[in-house]
Amino acid sequence: LYHEALVETLDAFDFEGFPVLALGYVEGVTVDALRKKAPLLPEGAARIGCQIAEALGAIHGALGDDGGPLGAVHRDVSARNILVTPKGGAVLIDLGIARTDEARVAHTETGMVLGTLRYMAPELIDGHGASPSSDFYSLGCVLIEAVSGRSVFEGPPSEVAAQIVAKGAMAGAAAAALAPPLRDVVARMVAMRPDDRIGEAHELSKALRSVEAQLGGGERALADRARDAVASAPPLEGTPAPVTGVPLPPTVAGIRPVEPNTGTFDERHASPFAS
Repeated sequence: LYHEALVETLDAFDFEGFPVLALGYVEGVTVDALRKKAPLLPEGAARIGCQIAEALGAIHGALGDDGGPLGAVHRDVSARNILVTPKGGAVLIDLGIARTDEARVAHTETGMVLGTLRYMAPELIDGHGASPSSDFYSLGCVLIEAVSGRSVFEGPPSEVAAQIVAKGAMAGAAAAALAPPLRDVVARMVAMRPDDRIGEAHELSKALRSVEAQLGGGERALADRARDAVASAPPLEGTPAPVTGVPLPPTVAGIRPVEPNTGTFDERHASPFAS
């Protein structure tokens, strides 16, 4: 998959029995880190949304070797998996649990669903399979968090799951920070029923680009925030300083094995709520 708003996968292989994805290097800061420091302007959030919608369109429209659609979905769109670059661009990362139609069927039969709980669409909690619509729902939750600075759902996992199914993302305090025209688009992204959501990436991107155009200055607002965050971030321990004129090597995504489902839950664990 190749798209300017999607991290490039350079290689995929096994190392000592564990699957590894080698991903292209992206300089930037996560939406999660930005919103925890201060809420983003709605025009900046709209810009993030339209770019990530286009990246999702590249995933959802991927074709196999036979030219037929793969039916791929990302399954873990979250504020930690979107980077904002110092130029004001947004990049979707972490394809570690992305699945195609065939793999999703096999996975669903295990009775578990992977992802980050507070971004999961209600139908995933109820045990239904992931779809482009559930990816768009997750992106809507990211935009709510970006503008409000707050998590869409809070509390222990069992309470979060109950809130997702019973109340929805627009019912919480975080969504109250949204104002038209962004609120109108996000409400269609996080509708409780998949059929009520914006269902196609191009349509979603167009709607969010219109919001950005109405508000103005989304790229500049994002670039300013990202540059400040990157400049003030301490260097990662063990990371060599880049050498001028020499391209940085691709980074390898942080890999840890997925433990068998023990019934406990953290935000990256198989959900015990799916039947």
